[in-house]
Amino acid sequence: MKYVTVRDLNLIHALRAAVGNDLLTDESLQNVTQLDWSEYRAEAGLPWGSIRDLTGIEYCINVRALSLDGNGIKSLLPLAGLSQLKEVWLVQNEVRDLKPLVGLANLTTLVLEMNYKLKNVAPLAGLPDLEYLNIASTGVADLAPLVDLPALARLAWNPTTAITGGPMTGPALRRAEAVLDTLRARGVQMERYGRAT
Repeated sequence: MKYVTVRDLNLIHALRAAVGNDLLTDESLQNVTQLDWSEYRAEAGLPWGSIRDLTGIEYCINVRALSLDGNGIKSLLPLAGLSQLKEVWLVQNEVRDLKPLVGLANLTTLVLEMNYKLKNVAPLAGLPDLEYLNIASTGVADLAPLVDLPALARLAWNPTTAITGGPMTGPALRRAEAVLDTLRARGVQMERYGRAT
């Protein structure tokens, strides 16, 4: 047994809540299967503060669901080895790079809505079990990598640009629409602005 170093004070609070005591060890964190530290805790009157650094979460090797909406998370690198992850909810964070998710073969749900600086979903291509992907209100314009998601059943996306917040137009929109047509033909359900199409 060894004590785990966690740099982010709010992640310490989240992990302590998950293990039910104050001891953050490699053994105690192996028991965490779900971690919920979203801004909705504050709305419910529960203790909450924004997590910015996930360092230390890599010891939660059996975690299956992360609900981290409304935090300030930029780097997903500590998630890279969490092979049991099935659901990741990161609405309104600061994620830019999805490369750490490349090897998460069990991932079925990935919600990245309102990560405005996210532009590239290519690292997700080929994830075998990803069924639901929400990239609404992000800077993602190139949807081509999504064709290589064999299990994709639902996609949330809207054609806006990250810089202006205005509608995407021209060739980029035509390319995106062609990909959406391909996905629809496969039976993928599309969600735009909260409506299914």
